[in-house]
Amino acid sequence: MNIDTRQLYDPDSLWKRNKYSLSVGYIDDLGRFVTEIEPDPQRKYESRLTRAVKRFVNMEQDKAKEELAWKIAEMIIREITSLTLGASNFSS
Repeated sequence: MNIDTRQLYDPDSLWKRNKYSLSVGYIDDLGRFVTEIEPDPQRKYESRLTRAVKRFVNMEQDKAKEELAWKIAEMIIREITSLTLGASNFSS
């Protein structure tokens, strides 16, 4: 490996250097990035965004389940209250 120290201190030389065809992908006609490298099959790739979305979806599902549980609990309490208050009204 050979590093040219003149390029380190001359920012204009960055634009003058030779272009090599090293790339990991390209942009297709629809503006989507298409990767040219294959992912490691032994490693499961998951971006931070993917993890955050999964966590958010799980939170939303948990909130929905909790809301349903509160509604069911409220129905049970109303039914028990109506039965007990109704029974005590009849006995007095």
